[in-house]
Amino acid sequence: MKKIALVWMILAGTLAAAADSYPYLTLQTTDGATGTLAVENLQLTILDGVLTVTNAVTGQSYPLSGLNKMFFANRQSVTVPASGWASLYSDCTFDLSTLDGELTAYTATFSGETVTLTAVSQVPALTGFLLTGTAGTYELPVSGSVVDAATNNELSGTLTDLTVDAGGYYALKQLTDTSVGFAAVASGVTIPAGKAFYVNSEAAVPVFYIQTDETGIGTINESVDNHSGQDVLYDLQGRQFRRTTGGRLPKGIYISGGKKYILK
Repeated sequence: MKKIALVWMILAGTLAAAADSYPYLTLQTTDGATGTLAVENLQLTILDGVLTVTNAVTGQSYPLSGLNKMFFANRQSVTVPASGWASLYSDCTFDLSTLDGELTAYTATFSGETVTLTAVSQVPALTGFLLTGTAGTYELPVSGSVVDAATNNELSGTLTDLTVDAGGYYALKQLTDTSVGFAAVASGVTIPAGKAFYVNSEAAVPVFYIQTDETGIGTINESVDNHSGQDVLYDLQGRQFRRTTGGRLPKGIYISGGKKYILK
């Protein structure tokens, strides 16, 4: 009890002083997972060994036994898995222009069986978006500026664990060794807090395949099977493939000569 009271006094005493310089509180659990909340209207409650942190938008709870540390910050941690793609939904506003190409952020629109991505450098709070880069943990710079609402974006997201109870939910998934997209989420499956997803109850496809919307590779031009010319192609993760006589590439989307090709 004395330890809990001491923790509470320290938090209460440092909260006001830190809020002006560090507008976000980050909490890290013993397994390395992190959660970040805006400091504005922040309240902390300890009850029955559980720390509950809330602000004007959302709340998060952590058993004290599983809490490793908490700190004020102006950056939020995000982990990119081996697929090279991650989704994020946060109550933070991000300015990603200072990452020097380590990560690329995208908003997304959905049509047919494809996801079209548009690169962005600033992301407003409560906006679902995607990140791609080399697998690893990154610190995203949090911005205190007002950022216009994202355009060309149909992603939603959740600040708390969301258990799907109906059809039409799609979450980011590595579909094959060489392709990533959004796959239908089965009823009863939980989408973790801080993840983006797509909702369309009328969608009749099991997956949406990702394609980027950048100069020269904005659309799928034709099938790989119809492709002639350069024997060297690249997938969306930048890996190089060569066409060999009698050989067949894995299914996925490829780039060659500034054009995009799909192999189904």
